[in-house]
Amino acid sequence: LQLELATTPATQAAGLMHRPPLAPDAGMLFVWAQPAIRTFWMRETPQSLDLIFLRHGRVVGMIEHAAPLSDAPLSVATPADQVLELAAGSVQRYRVDFSTRLR
Repeated sequence: LQLELATTPATQAAGLMHRPPLAPDAGMLFVWAQPAIRTFWMRETPQSLDLIFLRHGRVVGMIEHAAPLSDAPLSVATPADQVLELAAGSVQRYRVDFSTRLR
């Protein structure tokens, strides 16, 4: 995968808003120093995405096919220190599950 890193408050706030659709092998990885409950929305994001929440590289939650252009809050109940955004369908395409570990 070709991942863009979102490690600053500015890049994290902008995320994938106002961007053309992702290539099938592209995504954005959000990274924080400490795990916490992370909440996202799809405001101004014209493409449906899969969000994969990670803690220390291990999947702790997933949201598949998040509705584009929505202000609805998206989160999982488990603290995460990384969130990976990929094109919708990537969770199924890459067979991501709770045993998956990001390397």
